[in-house]
Amino acid sequence: MRRGGEPTPAERQTTLEASLFDELAELHPDRLTAAELVLSLGERWDEIAFADALAGLRRSGLARLNGDLVELTHAAVNAHELLTL
Repeated sequence: MRRGGEPTPAERQTTLEASLFDELAELHPDRLTAAELVLSLGERWDEIAFADALAGLRRSGLARLNGDLVELTHAAVNAHELLTL
């Protein structure tokens, strides 16, 4: 964290990805479109922040697009279940 308590851009990105991951895990097995997810995440999310967080989860193999729907990968679902036992 930077002086003054402000998160670095990398820390902010990690926080956004974690929030999106949590939302997707809570929804599982239900799935929403990207537009529906942006609305469900609330005011602190804009489309750019959402797109960046989703891209980060996709790059790390935790989320994917299935048509218009956003979903966690099988490995991500299993990891979440194991970590929340």
